[in-house]
Amino acid sequence: MRSALIKYSSLPVTFVLLLLVISLIPSPVNSVSEGTELRATAEEDSILLEWNEPYRGGITGYRIYRGLAEDQRYVYQEVGKDQTSYRDEEVEEGRTYKYWVTILEDHLESQCSETVSATLPGANTPTPPTEFKAYPGNSTAVLTWNRPLDNGNRLVKNYRIFRAEEDGDLEFIHAAGTVYKYEDRAVRNGVTYRYRIKARNNIGLSEEVESSEIIPSQEFNVPEVPRNLRSFRGSDFVDLIWDEPTEDGGTTVYEYRIHRDGAHISTVREEHFRDSDIGTSAIYSISAINAVGESGLSIEKQIGLREEKDEIQIPLTIERKENGAHLSWYDLEHSTAYLIYRGNEPESLSPYEIVEENEFTDSEVEFNRRYYYRVVALEGESLRDESNTIGFTPTEVEEDPGFDYSIIIRILIVSLIIAVAVVIVLFFIHIKKPKGPK
Repeated sequence: MRSALIKYSSLPVTFVLLLLVISLIPSPVNSVSEGTELRATAEEDSILLEWNEPYRGGITGYRIYRGLAEDQRYVYQEVGKDQTSYRDEEVEEGRTYKYWVTILEDHLESQCSETVSATLPGANTPTPPTEFKAYPGNSTAVLTWNRPLDNGNRLVKNYRIFRAEEDGDLEFIHAAGTVYKYEDRAVRNGVTYRYRIKARNNIGLSEEVESSEIIPSQEFNVPEVPRNLRSFRGSDFVDLIWDEPTEDGGTTVYEYRIHRDGAHISTVREEHFRDSDIGTSAIYSISAINAVGESGLSIEKQIGLREEKDEIQIPLTIERKENGAHLSWYDLEHSTAYLIYRGNEPESLSPYEIVEENEFTDSEVEFNRRYYYRVVALEGESLRDESNTIGFTPTEVEEDPGFDYSIIIRILIVSLIIAVAVVIVLFFIHIKKPKGPK
């Protein structure tokens, strides 16, 4: 009876010691810990952010991201582990701000929280149009842009375009409605032009954005056809990827037209497109457009049915490298290559790179901006096993802080706990021994 009591009474002690040892071993932060629940409240002249303290230990701080759009997640502030709120006073009335928070644990960072947003009362002018560019043609100029990141809590009415010739003053030439392209035919070959654009709502005009200088020329021609069209079929979509033309006609290609079964279905500005409206088969081709005109159609690409197979999730890890983000994942024997998707918001990733190895370093990144990655195994032209989507924020590599003495401290503490556990076990073994005759 006594030996049984000793046996079972030692179980809680052993269990507690095991938990202590596990808690001291560093572990990666894979998700924004349960119960964080970020909240944003707009006040008179500030926005208050609050979040719950996560249930796990080992936290060294929190990183706050802010942006005016889902894909504009930039590091904004870092706060200590004991702080579960932050008041943002660098805000303007009528602006809608989006926020995210992550957990920091030593050199590790969790995934972002859900997006929260808050708008200060009132209205404002829009932010400037984005991605404003000018392309020279033959006695023409084509201007393209994207909508402002924030409309000032009022609808954008139009975009006001200004033009200057050589070193002359800017003159207003056109008010474009809610479109994102304008063709200026009132230009002459051999003359230098520059353009500016402003967005307007009923409060007023945004700040201006200026294009680079352009010189139209009669030497420009239409581009050659896009090259190397590839198609990859998923369960209910097709991803198309292609390369830009070998010759652009002397002026940059700014758009591509997607054709399916002979009909134009979409126009894009990047070298990729996802078609989610597909049947059992389709034939695709691509044409390129510059400020002179449209190329012929690329070589056609036909897709068919995708054979269904059991699939697994590929473990994906990301670590910081001096020149960007280094991705690595489990290598699958049946895969012919891997397609890497990248984006600045987790729900909107685009094909980025095809590699044959099970690792890749992305050096084309902007420091302190959040990126998201997913890797999909290719089997021929079918998309197969895929990884989870992981977020990562490249930061400038800091100077080596030297040896991390916390590792030695952890080892000493763990060793001490193990030694105590051994002593306890030996003690119980000793008292369990039957005593001999006196």
